[in-house]
Amino acid sequence: MRHRVNDRSKVKLARHKKPIFMAIGAVFLIVLIYYARGGDAASSFDPDSPLSSLKSTTALNGDRHIYAAMLDAGSTGSRIHIYHFAKSEQGILRLIDEYFKENQPGIGAFANNSEKAGEKIQALLDSGMPKIPKGQVSSCLINLFATAGLRRLPEKQSNALLDTIREVIKKSPFKKPKSYVSILSGDNEGIYAWQTLNFLTGTLNSSNTEASYGTLDLGGASTQLTFAAIDEKTLKKFKEDIKTDEVLEQKFRLFTKSYKDMGLKVARVKVLAANPKSKDGKFVTACSPSGAKFSWKDFGVENNVSNPSDEKYGFEECMKEVKNYPKTDKIEELKVRKAYAFSYYYDIAVDLHLIGAKGGEIDIQKFYDAAKIECNKPKRDHDMLCFDSVYIINLLTKGFGLDLQSKLTIGKKINEFELCWALGATLEMLGE
Repeated sequence: MRHRVNDRSKVKLARHKKPIFMAIGAVFLIVLIYYARGGDAASSFDPDSPLSSLKSTTALNGDRHIYAAMLDAGSTGSRIHIYHFAKSEQGILRLIDEYFKENQPGIGAFANNSEKAGEKIQALLDSGMPKIPKGQVSSCLINLFATAGLRRLPEKQSNALLDTIREVIKKSPFKKPKSYVSILSGDNEGIYAWQTLNFLTGTLNSSNTEASYGTLDLGGASTQLTFAAIDEKTLKKFKEDIKTDEVLEQKFRLFTKSYKDMGLKVARVKVLAANPKSKDGKFVTACSPSGAKFSWKDFGVENNVSNPSDEKYGFEECMKEVKNYPKTDKIEELKVRKAYAFSYYYDIAVDLHLIGAKGGEIDIQKFYDAAKIECNKPKRDHDMLCFDSVYIINLLTKGFGLDLQSKLTIGKKINEFELCWALGATLEMLGE
C-alpha cells in the first residue's frame, strides 16, 4: 500500500497562531525594559548590534519549561535541534537554549537501504534525549522534515525512507503531533528560515518592513530566497511567488522561492557533466588545475575528476564553464534590501578566509577577488573550492541579479543559535 507523503505547504500561511508570536513580541519589550533598568544582562546580548537575539541564560522563577525537538533530514546530512523554552504564567515564551547534533550523509543516500536511514535518525534521538529532563521527554513535541534530498527521489523510495523513520520516531518516548514525519516544501523551507533569522535579530518586532532581513540559503540540492517584498514591481511580476505571512499581528508579503537543482552539490555534478570532455564517468573541468585527479562523494555517489595534463584552467575558464548554469530570478528589489546568507555561503566564505567563524559582512566583489586567486593556483588545498566560489558568484550575480558591490551578511549562528529553518518550524509546531 502506498503511503501518502504529508506536505504542510498545503496549510495556508496566514494560519500562524498569533498568541505565540504576540508572546515573543512581549518578551522583546520585557527584555529591553529589563536591560534599560540595569538588570543583569545575558553575556550574549548587545542592544546596539543588528544581530542581537532574545537569548537568555536563565529562566525566571515560576516559568514553565518547554522542550521541543526538530529533526532536519537534509540532502547532505541529518540534524537534531532540541530547543529549550521557558513560558511565564502570563504566557510569555522565551528561548533559553539549543542542543544541536548532525550526522552524515543525508538519508537520501540510503534510498535502497531504509533501515540504515532509520539507524541514523535513532542515533540523533539517542544523542538528544539526555539533554531533556527525564520527566519532560514525554511532553517534548517532536517533528521531522525532509528537504530537497528526498524531494529529488522517486516517490516510492522517499516513502520507504519516511515509513522507516516514522516507525523509529513512533517507538520513541517523545510526544508526537498528528503528522510528525513528512517532506517540507521548498517554499515553507524558505519561510521558516526567514522567520528564524528575523526572530533572532529582533526584526520581526519592527513596524518597518524594510528593517527585516532577506534570507539566502544555499543547500546541497536546492537554494531558497525569501524576503519581505515592498516594491509593487516585485509584487506584480512575481505574484505567484508572493505568500502572506502573519507574524506579531503584522502581515508580511514574502517573496519566497526554492530553486531545484541549484544547490551546490547538485550544481557541481550538473555543470561538470555538461563539459563535452567529460565521459566514461570521469569529469573534466577548467575549475581544477591541469592533470588534477581527485574524487568526492555526494548523495551516495562517487564523482571523479581526471583532467588531461594540457587542460586549460583558471578563473576566466572556470567562469565560462559555470556562468550559464544558474537559472533563477533576477529581482531588482533584492539589490536594496538587507540580505543574510548562510549554509554553503558561509562554508565557502570561511574556506576563502573572507570571514571568521562568527561570520561578517562582505560585498560580492570580495568573493570575486578571492575566487580569482584560488582558481589561478596550480596547486590547491581544496579540490572544489574554485568551482564552489565561482558558482556562488554566478548564482548571486547572473542568477539573482545582484551587483559585485552588493553587500551580504554571512553567518552560521546568531548568539549561539543555529541559523536554519528548524526554529521557525518549531515555533509553528508549538503554536499549533
